[in-house]
Amino acid sequence: MIGTAYIDGFDFRNARFDCLPHIFEVAPSRTLELRNLKLSAAQSAVLATRPGPIELILEECTFSDEGKAFVDAAESHKSSFKTLAFVNSSPLNDDNLKRLLQLDTIERLGLPQLSDDLALLPFAAKIDHLDYDILTLSLFEPEFQTVDIVPKKLALTMLQDYKYMQTKIIDVFKRLENVGHFEELKLRFKFDDNEAGIPRFVSYTLISAVMANPNLKVLDLGTDEDDLEWDMHVQTLFDGLKDHPGLRVIKLNVCQAAFGPNYMHLRKLLARNPNIIVTNENDDIYTDGSLVDELYAMHRFFHGSAELAIQPPLERVSLVGTALVEQASNDFCRSAILLSHHADALNELVQGAVSDEH
Repeated sequence: MIGTAYIDGFDFRNARFDCLPHIFEVAPSRTLELRNLKLSAAQSAVLATRPGPIELILEECTFSDEGKAFVDAAESHKSSFKTLAFVNSSPLNDDNLKRLLQLDTIERLGLPQLSDDLALLPFAAKIDHLDYDILTLSLFEPEFQTVDIVPKKLALTMLQDYKYMQTKIIDVFKRLENVGHFEELKLRFKFDDNEAGIPRFVSYTLISAVMANPNLKVLDLGTDEDDLEWDMHVQTLFDGLKDHPGLRVIKLNVCQAAFGPNYMHLRKLLARNPNIIVTNENDDIYTDGSLVDELYAMHRFFHGSAELAIQPPLERVSLVGTALVEQASNDFCRSAILLSHHADALNELVQGAVSDEH
């Protein structure tokens, strides 16, 4: 992808018909982001028939026919959407949105809050990644406990009055726990009372949900200014997730104090699990510039050592010897890592050295 093309803020319906196709010709590989535009039915159909995998973001846009031509074109042309996102509002009415959710050609779908009748339908859509703003009341409906949740990557922004955090939110996490196939999970709470904080029991139920999804690689708890924050739960989360077999990234937007004195909670997590990194929403790694950096360096050595196992035997022996001399000769931990991964190669090195002496 080469950047993003933006068009913002006017009635586009009277523009020349070839205007949008021309934009696609000039920037075929870009994400197209349209904001506050009014589009005709014909123009919307052009959006759905763009060549190649389509990356389309529509923020507060409207279609003159409420999306019929757009969905018709997507159905008939088997359009492939790498990303299709409706921000703040949907240009499709309920009937056309239902049709869109039947397609199997969308990789990532972003949706704003929908009507009550449609609220649970996106979970069953044949997509890989769902990014969805939803009222918690919709998640508390009995139907949510049985709806088929298809996406492997789920980003939920939950909207509602804070009082519901104290009652039924545990049922939501229990449902996520039962899914079992998540690879990425992003959760945000946007409630009216964002000063009250996240109750402690929520962190425990979240841990249970994450541990029940062994293939989960990314847990994103990053927050915006108006979101409930996780600062007071960092130690609990790290203790509960330290032995997860698949987790690779934990995203948090928290203050330095949340990691404990001298980043104690983070160092404990990293010392236990060499596969995890902890970042903020911008993917910057949290570090103290010293001990945490050393742990990450040890992790890189660990993974580099493990990767040597796939090398051809003769080449592996040579590489292990080089790693031992140049990076591990005066470091017990690194020497132990090499021994645990490559005892046979180290044995060959020793045998070779003995043979050379004789």
